[in-house]
Amino acid sequence: MDNNFGYLRRVSLRSYLLVAGGIVAAFAVLWMAPAYACGPSAAIAASDYGVEAGGSMHVLGSSFDDTTPVTIHWETVDGPHLGTGTPDASGHFVVPVVVPPDAVPGVYTIFAVQPGTEGEGFVRTLQLTVEQAADEVAPAWPAGAELSTSDVTETGVQLSWPAATDEEGVTGYRVTRDGTEIVDQAGTTLTVDGLSADTAYGFTVSAYDAAGNVSEPLTASMTTAATVTEPDTDTDTDTDTDTDTDTTTPDPNPVTAQACPDGRASSSGFTDIIGNLHQDAIECTAWYGIAQGTSATTYSPSQGVRRDQMASFLTRTLTQAGVALPDVTASNFTDIAGNPHAQAIAQLAELGIVQGTSATTYSPSQGVRRDQMASFLVRTLEHIDGPLAIGTAPFTDTAGNTHADAISAAYTAGLAQGSSATTYAPGQIVRRDQMAAFLTRSLERLVDSGHTMQGPAS
Repeated sequence: MDNNFGYLRRVSLRSYLLVAGGIVAAFAVLWMAPAYACGPSAAIAASDYGVEAGGSMHVLGSSFDDTTPVTIHWETVDGPHLGTGTPDASGHFVVPVVVPPDAVPGVYTIFAVQPGTEGEGFVRTLQLTVEQAADEVAPAWPAGAELSTSDVTETGVQLSWPAATDEEGVTGYRVTRDGTEIVDQAGTTLTVDGLSADTAYGFTVSAYDAAGNVSEPLTASMTTAATVTEPDTDTDTDTDTDTDTDTTTPDPNPVTAQACPDGRASSSGFTDIIGNLHQDAIECTAWYGIAQGTSATTYSPSQGVRRDQMASFLTRTLTQAGVALPDVTASNFTDIAGNPHAQAIAQLAELGIVQGTSATTYSPSQGVRRDQMASFLVRTLEHIDGPLAIGTAPFTDTAGNTHADAISAAYTAGLAQGSSATTYAPGQIVRRDQMAAFLTRSLERLVDSGHTMQGPAS
């Protein structure tokens, strides 16, 4: 008997005892249970021997008795009923079948059962493979996911994004620059090098799984920092930039006090700031000793501000507000040894106002961008005066920027304005004259909130 024929006639013996008039008579009754005999030619086949759980196929029969319906069962002769078919005059039938949706991948047996009218009938089996369902679902990003850019330099940028999710697991991420794939990796951060200074770039990142399904891309645009050529003779720098013109957007929260009222700040003697939009701010910061010139008679207002110089600007501002700076001279940054601003950098790092471009580097000569400047100023003022309200800024070019909240807080506090009514130009490098305006507004904010400045440098 082959593999299709597994059920024989079942016989049971029931004994009955009758007691009548003291005479005991015993007799046996032979009882024939429904049985399934091995018919010589009945057979079944499947329209598809590999189906996913919940998928459809057909069971096809031939040479069955045309008088009795055939039932199709899952796994056993009396298992879950999958369907019924009645053979035609030639003994053929077709039964549509749906594989149980909870079936895990593996090999299963399907039974076709046709009971006989006199206790005999047909049982035929076939083996069906339940296959792993095809993965057609792409990885998904968490709500609000963004491709972020940070640590922008003249030649590079740091990209980061949240991890995507997928039912079968995310295989990797593909990153493109201006439409060309530049990397395929498993991690969620990427340092991009080899860029050109003061150049706009567009990036995307897409997640994919082992089946080749690809998520919708996250996108980000940024502009690399412009080349900064400021000499090291100036001892004031920072890594955030600003192209604030002081005239593009109204101050949402104007201060009422003046850190440097008319006649209070003496002339700095800088001959190259006469007529500059920020001349008064330059005179004010010079009077306090916060800003110094590139020579005895020049300020170089159009030069960019570096990260190391910005650290000195901010420590002097903190000192003017009466803040005692930490007594530290060393930090984890290995690239500031011998730098004239090394102590200022270490002090701000200790206070959490500045961070490095990596765990061990500060990149002291890099220019400070406008978005970074906003974070520096906000952290400095919050260290002195407590949290600033973030508020809402009108800038359309800061969405997704790492420093977006700081930009909004700086704008709301009246520390920073836009490069136009709706743009902030976050990637532009802050000039020395613009930096003076940022710092003067910060001083005025502190005076307005009741702080007494220490006075001009001796």
